[in-house]
This record gives sequence, structure tokens and C-alpha cells, in this order.
Amino acid sequence: MFLRYDPYYRMIYDFHQNKQYSTLKHLTVFRRTPPVWGKLGHDRIVRELMIHDLDFITWLEKDIKVFAYDVITNPDNSAAVIDCLLSAPSFKVHIQGNSMLPMASPFSVGYEATFEKAFISYFEKTSKDSVKTECCIYFNDKKEKVSFEREEHCKAVLVAAIKDFTDQKDSGLSIENALPGLSVALELSHSI
Repeated sequence: MFLRYDPYYRMIYDFHQNKQYSTLKHLTVFRRTPPVWGKLGHDRIVRELMIHDLDFITWLEKDIKVFAYDVITNPDNSAAVIDCLLSAPSFKVHIQGNSMLPMASPFSVGYEATFEKAFISYFEKTSKDSVKTECCIYFNDKKEKVSFEREEHCKAVLVAAIKDFTDQKDSGLSIENALPGLSVALELSHSI
């Protein structure tokens, strides 16, 4: 649910809602990691690595259906790669979780969003000593680079949590908001 407060993901949500670039047609989302989180085989990768992305997708559209998936694991099931196709009434989604990267690889997240009138790409790679982020919006004959302060995400989550815990306001961190993504994660986990 924390991606709701990440400005790069919030931007896609806002464009989807306000139709600035017309209708969202396709979304590719990925999360790839070396084995720093422990074993993430086929029995754990969806709930422990991909859950954030599933929450983001079900925030965009609650009526998400699992269309197809493919899973590859290593011999001891300590790591896996899952590719999944999801379907919403107005757009399609390709989501990938990958825990098979070598230890020297960066942890990376990102998306590519295809709207009728724009294409938006976002990639973030984190290694021991650096974070590289790139976000671009391609529309008409233009390429616009977009950047946000890294701290914005953390501040927004903390403010929402404090308001939620002190009963000042319902935040996006409620259990009700977690259920759609969790439901898709459980469906996918039980299917694998």
C-alpha cells in the first residue's frame, strides 16, 4: 500500500483518474531482486515481493482478474521468476516478480504505462552505494523527464500513518484498501 504514497506511482494513478493522456491501455510493472530478502521461491514470491505492485494495480482498478501466469524456479525453490497477465475492464497488465538475480545485481522496480496519448516509463535501480532513477513521459513529439525528491514518499507515508493512528483521517493504509491486492495475491499464490 506504500506505493500509493510514492509520487512516481501516484502520478500514474492521477493520470488514470483525470484522463490527462486519455485512457490507460496497458501497464507493465516489475520488481526484481537479488537474494537479499531470503528465499523467495514460487510459494513466497507473490505475497512477499509482488504484493506492493499488486496493491498498486488494484488501487488503479479494483476489478482485476488473473488471466495467465508462468513460473520458473531454481532447483531448490529458493528463487523464482513469475510473469503474470492481469485483466481489468479498461486496461491489461503484465506484472513480473524476479528473485533469481545474482547477489551483485541491483534491486530494481519500475513500470511502463501506455495511455492512448502518452507512454510513461519509470525505472529505479538500487545497489549498495547508489540509487538510479529515471522517469520519462513521451507524448506528441516530446520527451519530458520527471523527478521527485526521494524523501517525498517517506514523508507522505508517515503523515498518513500518523493521521490514521490518531483517528484524524482514514488513510490509504487501511485494511480495506489492502484487501483487493491481497485477494489477487492469494488467488495467484494458490494457483501456482
